[in-house]
Amino acid sequence: MAIRFLNMRRVARPLSLAAATILAASAFAATAQGSSPTATWPTGGQNLDNSRSQPMENTIGSANVANLAPKSGFATAGAFSTGGGDVSATPAVDVNRVYFPASNGKLFAVNRSNGSVAWSLDIADLTGIKPSNGATGSDYARATPALAGQVLIIGTQSGKFQTPDFAAAHPDLKGAYVLGIDKATGALLWKTKVDDHFAAIVTQSAQVYGNTAFVGLASNEEAFANQDLSGGIPYTCCTFRGKLVALDVKTGQIKWQTYMLPNEPGYSGDAIWGSTPAVDPQRNSVYVTTGNNYSLPADRITCVDEATTFEAKQACLPGNQFDAIVSLNMKTGAINWSYRALASDAWNTDCGLPGFSEGGTNPGNCPTDAGPDYDFGQGPMLLKAKIGGKLTDVVGAGEKSGDFMMLNRDTGALLWKTHVGPGGLTGGLQWGSATDGKRVYVAESNSANPSVRGYWSALNPATGAELWRTYDPGTGIGGEACAFFPGCTWSQVGIAFGYSAQGPVSVANGVVFACSLNPVGANMVAMDAATGAIKWTFASGSSCLGGAAIVNGTVYWGTGYRSFAPLTTAGDKLFAFTLNGQ
Repeated sequence: MAIRFLNMRRVARPLSLAAATILAASAFAATAQGSSPTATWPTGGQNLDNSRSQPMENTIGSANVANLAPKSGFATAGAFSTGGGDVSATPAVDVNRVYFPASNGKLFAVNRSNGSVAWSLDIADLTGIKPSNGATGSDYARATPALAGQVLIIGTQSGKFQTPDFAAAHPDLKGAYVLGIDKATGALLWKTKVDDHFAAIVTQSAQVYGNTAFVGLASNEEAFANQDLSGGIPYTCCTFRGKLVALDVKTGQIKWQTYMLPNEPGYSGDAIWGSTPAVDPQRNSVYVTTGNNYSLPADRITCVDEATTFEAKQACLPGNQFDAIVSLNMKTGAINWSYRALASDAWNTDCGLPGFSEGGTNPGNCPTDAGPDYDFGQGPMLLKAKIGGKLTDVVGAGEKSGDFMMLNRDTGALLWKTHVGPGGLTGGLQWGSATDGKRVYVAESNSANPSVRGYWSALNPATGAELWRTYDPGTGIGGEACAFFPGCTWSQVGIAFGYSAQGPVSVANGVVFACSLNPVGANMVAMDAATGAIKWTFASGSSCLGGAAIVNGTVYWGTGYRSFAPLTTAGDKLFAFTLNGQ
């Protein structure tokens, strides 16, 4: 799960097949986002490989990145203000504009030339989920929009604030949508309800290939497991099932959807929320990662408890793709293979949140022998690596356990696993790693050790060996950070700042860009990709979880995370950095 400390409510109801509501026929043709270099940043992972790398960058490099400064003439002092909404998504960038959502419910299109607004809209106006229609909150989005020709594709988050009581009374004001928007005007082209569960959300950025958009479904249901319904009745956890959905780019119609776990009572979870899917056209395959189970059938828990080996425990859970890297057929959604990293991992918030709650509010919701909640919180990356002297197509991803795993792309066989650092409720490894083919770059949040700050590392793609490690340079760990939040405890500071290096990393032309949740001091960082040496820092003044998008000598980067984690700080800016601010 991606931990959310606000509005911890959600779910209950069997899932129904989501049906697309087509509002307008689109005349726009989709263009494939190939792995070939592009002078844009069209989705969260930049390309089909989900490498979070910009191969066309040749202006900013390790030798001059120290000269980065907010761009003169871009909005106000080099930063565009959202008017009160955190920007935690990597922005999408095309030839003329930058596109990004904010936590205040806005979706912006900003001109790259000067930071002026081309258009903006309220997500809630498109879905109708807003207080004026009787909803308990206003719908919003938080993922990187995916650009497909003239269509901008983004999912929604109303499951963050819905409750089962309200959803039962207002079935028209619940569920997760994917929206198709005209990127030129902001006009709605289509909207598709991709899941009817009241807690369903879309945290993942879509990946587009040809006329198909692939996007995963997640939920906030596990966060509702320690809450009560009206009248003090304990909520019974859980029913949401994670899935991958393939949508027609032109119409929004669902082509196929594949669930990650059996349709049997007691099974729930396996959300797909990590960054962006990856696509391999040659293999006709799409790759995703999944999270933990929220619950398991009692007989399956007994089977796992009685099994004595890793393999035997996994055999107790057939068809349950929890904490997994999964390969699927792009055209049919059939699962090609699945690699599960743990023997079992069933967890929800009734098991407790370290530093915040002890759990046990609703007896029976926390599974017996609960797991560690070690989701894959980032999508997989595709690359080539020399394995046994042979150049091999591989797929890899980092997990909240702190492990990064590299697999054979054809078979799903594990090639190597590196324990980068301690795992924890929020990592370990989350949100997004990057590769330029030479190295794999990761962010270790170190949430299990709040007295030790997080760090960034580079790994050898062939062996997994750690090549360098650079600690977050920011101050404000411990007591200094508590100055922002009077009365906060050390453990709470740890959850907010001690593992500060949470955000996704990006790489371009020998420079790795990373940022920190710590609002004190320098929290935006550029490092030499070969050595890890810090070449540039910037004090944004707010917590930072957003990833950098690097396009044609400009780094676009958002700030703020208070809307999702109260012990971080709010930010309302999208920065544009250029050499010497020119």
